[in-house]
Amino acid sequence: MIAFVITAAATLFLAPQVSAKESLQPSALSESTTIFMKTALPNDSTRIINGTPVPKGKYPWFAKATTGNTWDGCGGMLVSPEYVLTAAHCVGYFGMSLIPDTTEASLFIHSCSNNTHTSHSIIDGFEIGALCHNANGNPNGNCNQFSEVIRSTTITRHPQYNSRTEDNDFALVRLTHKSSIAPVPMDRNNISGSYSAGKGNLWPIGFGNLSTSGNQFPTRLQHVELKYVSNPTCSSNYGGGITSSMMCASDPGQDSCQGDSGGPLYDSDNNVLVGVVSWGDGCAQAGSPGVYARISDEWTWIQRTICGAHSSPLPNFCGGTPTPPTPTPPVSLAVKTSLVLHR
Repeated sequence: MIAFVITAAATLFLAPQVSAKESLQPSALSESTTIFMKTALPNDSTRIINGTPVPKGKYPWFAKATTGNTWDGCGGMLVSPEYVLTAAHCVGYFGMSLIPDTTEASLFIHSCSNNTHTSHSIIDGFEIGALCHNANGNPNGNCNQFSEVIRSTTITRHPQYNSRTEDNDFALVRLTHKSSIAPVPMDRNNISGSYSAGKGNLWPIGFGNLSTSGNQFPTRLQHVELKYVSNPTCSSNYGGGITSSMMCASDPGQDSCQGDSGGPLYDSDNNVLVGVVSWGDGCAQAGSPGVYARISDEWTWIQRTICGAHSSPLPNFCGGTPTPPTPTPPVSLAVKTSLVLHR
């Protein structure tokens, strides 16, 4: 029997297991396949590997997804005054279900018995500028860094998101009101497309587990420097399945991991957000780079979605009159019992 476990931090789907390497060949996924994603779960034992605490003021645009006053196990980035960008698998499996005929999402937990919904909300907002846990907008509790807790209103998941392969792992969350914090610049000019293998200063950021043998989540935000891995090399490592909407990064003994899903891959050389933490084979395993959703590949969708609904003044990347988002057919977020949210 398949079991569903709901916790304050995440939703865990237990499914038949296969070998880690086989499970992460997305092109060959089957009904019994397990996909590993970087979402915090109660029994995870991995982390942002060998990272360091983030200095005050380094990433004021980092967004911590919240359920009430509690971190829900994902990250995000403020990309306009009204929008947070995160991973589609964060909203797709943490209780957010699309309202039919719209791109809006209602915030409900899937029940344990039959995939129906209860009235318990789960992801209900973001803490923008989060640096330390349990701040909730209090600078004294946020290691003396200013932050804002803002509720979310609508969630727009990428219409071509594939929950089996993690292709197009993007979601945009609109906030109830504008943040006063400056958003992070996004890679709208395909900077990542010019990277050569081994390009450094790529930084995943998050609140992932600090222990390889237990649950020791940090109280302070962590980051780690990685190097770019080309798509052909990464695809070879995984036996296929690395698409143009993905990019990879790794470094010996260092990686992003559980609890970092939806968070940034930030290029500090160019001061630009290039990726969203998505999935991988374990954490910091040799020959298994971390996989990120590539911003530049889906820039048109990101721009149209934000600019088509944003209030005035529009972000500078919107240009003149915004183009309304192209209507998409209803998307089902029904739970797939063959998947395990692990990474």
